[in-house]
Amino acid sequence: MPQTLRRCERRGLLWPAGTSGGTRWYRRHNLDRLRRIAELLQAGLNLTGIALVLDLEHTDAQLRNRPGEHPNSPAPTA
Repeated sequence: MPQTLRRCERRGLLWPAGTSGGTRWYRRHNLDRLRRIAELLQAGLNLTGIALVLDLEHTDAQLRNRPGEHPNSPAPTA
């Protein structure tokens, strides 16, 4: 698992906080993201594919949080 963590960090998939002693601290959102990465690895995706999936999921979440801009949102009324 440590090699997977380092590979994910190098690919920009995880951003742990660091200490002056070089210890990495993984916050809750990093742990949730790591679980998602593990699911996608188990499904057969490589890290490049996982990066694409995570980016699409992030974009989708942003669009869903912007009322009136999601393709399935009702059109604004005048």
